[in-house]
Amino acid sequence: MDSKNYVMIYSIVPREYMNNSKLNSTDKLLLCHITALCKKNGYCIATNRYFMSIYGVSKTSISKSINKLVKLNILNSKIEMTDMNNTR
Repeated sequence: MDSKNYVMIYSIVPREYMNNSKLNSTDKLLLCHITALCKKNGYCIATNRYFMSIYGVSKTSISKSINKLVKLNILNSKIEMTDMNNTR
C-alpha cells in the first residue's frame, strides 16, 4: 500500500482513561488522536468535520464524544466560530 494512505498517530494516554467504563471506543480513539495532535503546539485545532471524515462517524457522534471528554474533565475545549469551522 501507498504510505500516503496512512495516518501516523503516536499518543500516550493514562491507563485510567483507557480503562474508564464511561468512555466508549470512539471516545478513547478520539482522545488518543487529540492527544497526538496536541504534541506539536500544546493544543489541537482540528475540527469536528476533520474527525468525522477520518473515523466515518457523524458530526453529532464527534461532538458527543468531545463533550463527554470535557464533562469528565479529561479535555478542555474552546470553540471559535470562524469561517473555517462555522457550519451555518
